Amino acid sequence: MGLSELFREVFEGVAPEASGTWFVQGKEAIFDAVQQLPAADASVRKCGMSASIGAHVRHLCYYLQLFNANLREENPDSDWEGSWAVQEFDEESWQRLREELREEYDFAVDWYRSEPTYVDDEQAIYAIANLAHAAYHLGAIRALLPVAGRS
Repeated sequence: MGLSELFREVFEGVAPEASGTWFVQGKEAIFDAVQQLPAADASVRKCGMSASIGAHVRHLCYYLQLFNANLREENPDSDWEGSWAVQEFDEESWQRLREELREEYDFAVDWYRSEPTYVDDEQAIYAIANLAHAAYHLGAIRALLPVAGRS
């Protein structure tokens, strides 16, 4: 339950029945941060910034796609650098990306919930690394919200 709850929290925030969280407060989770964000704001890059909020979301979705493909024992080609290539979004592509992120998250969180123990150390490392990766990008997204005109 531990990793599944932390993974859920980074994307969804406070559980409806919970009185608190482990590290995300209120509406500070990934889905809350990006759901109402317009494409123009998700695409903002200020001088010196390496990535837009939308690019962080796209990269996070890419990472979940790889994670999920590995769970299905597929061997996908990876393109880490390419996952950062898109920095700007129109409303349609931004909406599609958020839907895709939700689908990939749903698959991953179902796996977390179904694995009370991990088959081997490699599987445990994947689970922990995926959580850490998502938490890192949540922090980056939250830090960029004021740059995009949001708080």
